[in-house]
Amino acid sequence: MYSYDLNTNLANIQYKLAEQVIKKDDFQELKTIAGVDVSFSQDNWAVAATVIINLEDLEIIETRILEVELLFSYKPGFLGFREANAMVLSLNSLKMDYDVVMVNGHGVLHPRGFGLASHVGIMIDKPTLGVQKD
Repeated sequence: MYSYDLNTNLANIQYKLAEQVIKKDDFQELKTIAGVDVSFSQDNWAVAATVIINLEDLEIIETRILEVELLFSYKPGFLGFREANAMVLSLNSLKMDYDVVMVNGHGVLHPRGFGLASHVGIMIDKPTLGVQKD
């Protein structure tokens, strides 16, 4: 009989993708930063919100709010599989570009080195910072 363990398979994906995360500062100049988060409303529907600010004067440049459907159930340790796509949709809806993204979630400090911030960074191919409130 074939044994399938979803958590083990998801963890293996995280370990593999963690190898792709760049863990060094390599910025020439930072001018803008985006922040992104997902908040739940009901069932599998949520709101993804993004803001871009100018780092020189901290003025808001652009904001986006999207209602999104989450297609993956919540599993502790696997938040990226649930929320990353919603965050990427919100980031991709922006008209302005940004240099780095702050994500409400773990990055490389995740137990498997691949938290939500890392997940988003790999998907958009941009630097991300995980901001976790543990």
